[in-house]
Amino acid sequence: MEESAGCIIIKHFNGVPHVLLAHAARNWRIKLMGFPKGHVDKGETPEKTAVRETKEEVGIVPDIIDYLGSVKTKKGKKVHAYLAFVKSGKLDGKKAIDLHKDEIDYAKFFPLENADQLAYTYQRPLIQKAKEYVDREKIN
Repeated sequence: MEESAGCIIIKHFNGVPHVLLAHAARNWRIKLMGFPKGHVDKGETPEKTAVRETKEEVGIVPDIIDYLGSVKTKKGKKVHAYLAFVKSGKLDGKKAIDLHKDEIDYAKFFPLENADQLAYTYQRPLIQKAKEYVDREKIN
């Protein structure tokens, strides 16, 4: 089974949790966005993939807090998600600016409260889990 993994990155702006969503360059007709993720290479753990792909795609090094779980896409791919904060990386306000332009054409932090409405349908349960975790743990 094909697997991918990524990070749901949380950052607070004025005390309000935001999540980083990226738009895939190859999906120019689709307005939906998702968290940075990519293929799990042979011999690599999903967690290492999540860190590598986040750094490659949006230039942010994530600090992973917890594993949120996985979902399956309509095509049967298993997608793992990790809750993370920004460890390092270049931001311009709420925008990630060190993008891998072949893969990501736009990445921005959106309020976590409504972010699942902007995301791919299969990713929405994972973003909801991130919201519940942040609310439950009162993470600032």
